[in-house]
Amino acid sequence: MCKVFAIYPTDKKDSTKFLNKINTFLCKNLGADWHCYKIKFSDEDHQRCLNSAQSSAAKFIIFMGHGRGDKLLGSFNKKAEDFISTLIPQHYNLTLFISS
Repeated sequence: MCKVFAIYPTDKKDSTKFLNKINTFLCKNLGADWHCYKIKFSDEDHQRCLNSAQSSAAKFIIFMGHGRGDKLLGSFNKKAEDFISTLIPQHYNLTLFISS
């Protein structure tokens, strides 16, 4: 059972690639207390990640990616022109994500 469940979205521009160093460090230092779910580009994988986070007994769930005060942005597929657009449908509204 992990104590920390991390959600780590990927994107076509590799803008979150630098976070892998943090993931590697925490994996080595926390061992079984750390679990990192790297989200792929499909809606199905986004849902699997959310289901895993909800069913985990982790004390903390952290998000390692882009967002803003009211949105967490997920992984954007290779067809996305600009993953930082406010029009991209693959985001999680803060109230929906927290209440899940």
